[in-house]
Amino acid sequence: MKLIKIIAKQNLVNYRKIMSYGLKETYPLPPYSTVIGMVHNACGFTSYHPMKVSVQGKTDNIVSDIYTKYSFKGGSPFYEKARHQICTLDSNKKQYGITRAVGNIELIADIDLVIHIMPEDENELDIIYEGLKNPENYLSLGRYEDLLDIEKIEIVNCEKKEFAFLTNQTYIPLISYNSNELEKGTIYKLFKTFSINKNNVRTFDKPIKVKYVNSESNVADVYVDDDGTPVFLA
Repeated sequence: MKLIKIIAKQNLVNYRKIMSYGLKETYPLPPYSTVIGMVHNACGFTSYHPMKVSVQGKTDNIVSDIYTKYSFKGGSPFYEKARHQICTLDSNKKQYGITRAVGNIELIADIDLVIHIMPEDENELDIIYEGLKNPENYLSLGRYEDLLDIEKIEIVNCEKKEFAFLTNQTYIPLISYNSNELEKGTIYKLFKTFSINKNNVRTFDKPIKVKYVNSESNVADVYVDDDGTPVFLA
């Protein structure tokens, strides 16, 4: 079994939890949908290409920061000078008011990532590899400005072992493992795919239940790559 392996770094990144608004909270690692979206952008895919991914990394630092947020009422035009800080016009010269305020956000500082990608169609392995090595635009993971500093991309082999030692914090899908068989960790429900309806509204499919496990623990009956790094595809 062949996979694409990415070794990368990021600094001050937010992998936003979907339902966090007052405080933009972050997942400890990028969720599957974020990684798959990055791959599609790198390769110029305009429709969904099925693939499995494994995500792990190292970080111990989460900091709080502030940012400027903008909000406005969609639909009918509405602007009050005493209420809105910004006024913008549409193509028909109708006024829309925009409110500017300060928001809070969680940021992960200095994260090292190891990502494995396995396309459902084996013929796309080289296409994705070349797309990630030579993207049309810079790669980001998380927010648009969260640049992905790639140190290494390679195609590796993967085989099953009786056990492996985790050296990274890792998402382990519970469809493959019983939670009680793993070390203590945090359960997350991560989205992987979504659809967009005729009104351009995004709807995520059923989430994947995973356990976020810390490093320095053993996992039995696991796939590993050529470097001995465990792989947990979802």
